[in-house]
Amino acid sequence: MADLAFILLIVFVLIPLAIITLVSTIMWTMSRLGGWHRLSKTYVAQNPPEGKRFTMQGVVFGYLCSYNSCITIHTTPEGFYLQLPKLLRICHPTLFIPWRDVYRKHTQKIFGAGFVRCDLGMPRIVSALLPEKIFMSVAGAIPA
Repeated sequence: MADLAFILLIVFVLIPLAIITLVSTIMWTMSRLGGWHRLSKTYVAQNPPEGKRFTMQGVVFGYLCSYNSCITIHTTPEGFYLQLPKLLRICHPTLFIPWRDVYRKHTQKIFGAGFVRCDLGMPRIVSALLPEKIFMSVAGAIPA
């Protein structure tokens, strides 16, 4: 009987707790290494995301921190929102970045897909690789 109680404790308490701790640690580390944390000090969204929505987008902060197909991007004439799914928002508040704070934009192709490498923030907080289509959805957001 004590063996069954011990197994149930491990299966229903310790394993889920370990998974939650591991995911939280990974998300905290990614927010610090990639620059999301630094961006959130200036660009936390004050309103719910609005505008044209692009789901399951890949974004790379710096050259190391890649959010593959897990970011939702909303574009408006004023700027764009970056948002992770609810289960992954640990240490990742929704961001709103105005177009006026996106600098040094240049396009590049990676495996045939268009991306824009740019600097976010003034002075630069982080460099990012964003899908080209978010810039194309707003007139004047990308150089010709």
